[in-house]
Amino acid sequence: MLASFSTEKRILDEAEALNCAINNLAVISGAVSKSRLAQALAGTNDLERRDAELILIVLREMKELQELSQTPCDWKQTDCIREALEQRRQAKTLLADVTRVVNEMHRVNKVLRGQSDDI
Repeated sequence: MLASFSTEKRILDEAEALNCAINNLAVISGAVSKSRLAQALAGTNDLERRDAELILIVLREMKELQELSQTPCDWKQTDCIREALEQRRQAKTLLADVTRVVNEMHRVNKVLRGQSDDI
């Protein structure tokens, strides 16, 4: 049995909340094998911290993906889900890069107008 506040329990609870089978989660996350994740969630062999954290990050991304979707995600479509998650990661990175450039342009414009002496 899993401890109430263990990382493995959190993973199990979050996967259940998404209605995602553990085997599908293992494939989507790519962190550990199906059997390794099943052992951890059965309480027989704890996950390494790094693997558990990666799975929790993927679960958070899956939750965001589900919230954006107008229909329930089919977690059995593991290749499609992995691709969708990767595309979202790339879009977030691009957005962060664009935001940094826009902020820098605003800062430079202020300096050029004499509203700031930064540089």
